[in-house]
Amino acid sequence: MSATDYRGEATFSAYLNVHLNKVKDLNPDFKWIVVTEISAAEVLHSAESLGQRTTFITLCIAAVIGLIAFFLAKTFIGPLTVLAGQVSKASEGDLTVRLEEFNRRDEIGVLGQAVGSMLDSLRDQVRRITEVVTVLSSAAADISSTVAQLATSTSKTSAAVTETTTTVEQVKQAAKVSSEKAKKVSSSAQQAVQVSESGKKATEDTVHGMNLIKDQMESIGETVVRLSEHSQAIEDIINAVQDIADQSNLLAVNASIEAARAGDQGKGFAVVAYEIKNLADQSKKATEQVKSILNDTRKWVNAVVMAAEQGGKAVDAGVTQSLVAGEAIQSLASSVATSSQAASVIDSTSEQQFIGVDQVARAMANIEHAMRQNLDGTSQLEAAAKELEELGEFLRGLVHRYKI
Repeated sequence: MSATDYRGEATFSAYLNVHLNKVKDLNPDFKWIVVTEISAAEVLHSAESLGQRTTFITLCIAAVIGLIAFFLAKTFIGPLTVLAGQVSKASEGDLTVRLEEFNRRDEIGVLGQAVGSMLDSLRDQVRRITEVVTVLSSAAADISSTVAQLATSTSKTSAAVTETTTTVEQVKQAAKVSSEKAKKVSSSAQQAVQVSESGKKATEDTVHGMNLIKDQMESIGETVVRLSEHSQAIEDIINAVQDIADQSNLLAVNASIEAARAGDQGKGFAVVAYEIKNLADQSKKATEQVKSILNDTRKWVNAVVMAAEQGGKAVDAGVTQSLVAGEAIQSLASSVATSSQAASVIDSTSEQQFIGVDQVARAMANIEHAMRQNLDGTSQLEAAAKELEELGEFLRGLVHRYKI
């Protein structure tokens, strides 16, 4: 810190607190301080002398540095400035610059030769890039033209494939309907075969039944003939009984006459004769009734015989017709079986055709999907070719900036 001494002169002083509590005969409540002072004039005199010497040395160093800088500027900065100018021209696109004056054997010469080699390499690369850009532009134009033609062709092909796919789908639907109808025809044909087989069996059963009826009718006819013969025998017996009744009646009349002649002795015989006459009359009436019944029975028997004969003829006709119908049904069954086999073949063929058309439809759908992808890819390729052509033009514009 700065202060003044007892003489009023400026000084620099410093102080330090000192603890003297352990010293005898000193008041412990006092605070002791050690103070040192030095004259400010004495201190500043040394500093001014040092500053003057420092300023002189600094001026000398600056003069030396200036001389060195002038020498370096003349020796190095000039060539570097020329080199910087040439490099600046090259950066602006002028690659015609030459660095032939840099034949020095120092670092600047090495730098100039390196920059010259770099410019030579850059000129060669720009020349090659120009050639590549020319080829690239031509190829891009050809690719664009080819891709445009390919896009047109792909679009037409896609339209044709779409139309073909639609047609194949229609054919598939038609084949499906045909297959379903063929299955129905095959099912109907099989049912017809079953019906014809049933008809054939029914006809055979009918013929068999008609033959049984014919046999029964013949048996009935024979039975009726035997019944007619028995009726005739019964009639003969009835006629004999009637004759006996007539004779009994005649005998009863004669007995009555004889009983009347006998008087009282003949009364009992008269009663017997009367009873015999009644029995004869009853027998006559009974025989007449039986005869009437036999006549009716004979009529019925004759009717049954005629009916049996007509039934036999009808049965014969029915058997004949059944045989004809059986042959017709047999022929129909054969035709239906042939038709059923043909329908089965048609059904199988239609199903195979439907499967084939379905496979074709799936293949066409896959082709259509692939064509759409190709069309999208062609569009992307066309866009890429256009971008490539634009890139070629951009590179050509960049290369034209350079002079070689």
